[in-house]
Amino acid sequence: MNITAEKVSVLENKVIVNIEPADYAAKFDEAVKNYRRKVAMPGFRTGMVPVGMVKKMYGKALLYEELNKMVQDGINNYLAENKLDIFAQPMPEEENDPFGDGLETDKSFSFTFSIGLKPEVNTAAPAQTFNLYQVEPGKELVENYIKDLRTRHFEGAYPEKSEAGDMVFLRIRELDETGEIKAGGLVTVSLVKLADIADSALQAELTGIGRDYSTRTRLELIFGDDNAKIAAGIKKSEEELALIGREVEASVSNVMREGLAEMNTEFFGKVFGNEEITTEADFTDRIKLELGRSLQVEAERLLRNEVMEVFFQTDHIQLPDDFLKRWLVSNAKNPVDEATLEQQYPEYAKQLRRDLLIDKLLEENQVQFQGEDIIEEAKGLLYRQFSSYGIPMDDQTLEKYALDYLKKDDNYTNVFYSMKYRKAEELVRQNVNVTETPIGYEEFEKLTKQNAG
Repeated sequence: MNITAEKVSVLENKVIVNIEPADYAAKFDEAVKNYRRKVAMPGFRTGMVPVGMVKKMYGKALLYEELNKMVQDGINNYLAENKLDIFAQPMPEEENDPFGDGLETDKSFSFTFSIGLKPEVNTAAPAQTFNLYQVEPGKELVENYIKDLRTRHFEGAYPEKSEAGDMVFLRIRELDETGEIKAGGLVTVSLVKLADIADSALQAELTGIGRDYSTRTRLELIFGDDNAKIAAGIKKSEEELALIGREVEASVSNVMREGLAEMNTEFFGKVFGNEEITTEADFTDRIKLELGRSLQVEAERLLRNEVMEVFFQTDHIQLPDDFLKRWLVSNAKNPVDEATLEQQYPEYAKQLRRDLLIDKLLEENQVQFQGEDIIEEAKGLLYRQFSSYGIPMDDQTLEKYALDYLKKDDNYTNVFYSMKYRKAEELVRQNVNVTETPIGYEEFEKLTKQNAG
């Protein structure tokens, strides 16, 4: 067997595998003998079918199988011996059919493959100096944050009886022609300000009442005559609204009142637990410290994003574009036309360059992830999701959910990539120069919005 290579471009080679009868004759004969031992044929005992008959009936299939094994082994050995790092798998040349002239045991065969070579990449951290912003919480931010805390800790937020200026949670259910709750009809809950209720009589009726109060009314008396407002109020589209009756039952499930908690030691304790804060000035200073820490976390996130964007641009990595495009087309689940390929390829190539940088950086730093690392990453992801809904979760149950999560769709791949990216980000971040730069909150907010966009 003879293997030669031809350079097609800087990062694409053509590999030709030539196999002569002398290369495969012994392997083919052995394959025939092995198959003869197990083949069953009428008129012959198992293992006693004549060799010539086995060759006549199954020879071509057996030769085809042996040739493909030889080619695969030959290609793998060639790649290993020449230490070639390639994209995907060697791709057979479509125009080259080694079996085009038949499959006979005395012929020479030539197999041609294209291989896409991975380029060298430079994983050095960016040489420039980056800003690590030191954000000073502005007066307005501090005041708004304190107001939000006072609103959340306002003890009178859910009074027994409604008053003017309050809001009510209305459970709205559609009625049928007989005035009964319509089976399969609209059921929704809407938070409505009493002052915004369209009908003044209904507004007065719902003032001074408590939970479980119920009345019969019409949707337009609650939300007004504008169909868009009605649809938004009941969380439906205008098209869906057209199929819903206007006569409804509205039941008050709760009353909510806006207000502010008193600035006293009881309130300070609710916000900061056992910390001894006795004055409004101390409380304000503590809030500034809390906001400062939060803003520094955001400043570090902004820095890391900027560092990684520069890192990904430091090496204009060349790719075997023609090879990769052919490979994408040949491996697509559905046919891909040329226009679609040209439109989507730039984004694919961009991500591929990033992957090359990340993988090389992790390899250079001997970073490896075990199965347990993937599970812990998934557990952390799910823990944050459950916590956001206030759902407690013990470690054993969380691990069960994590294992199930990793079995579905592309979840394993996504979690694994998230781990790789974060570790690469950490490695790059610790090797760049930063300067601490004071900045006002308003200016910093503009930068974070630009970065998010």
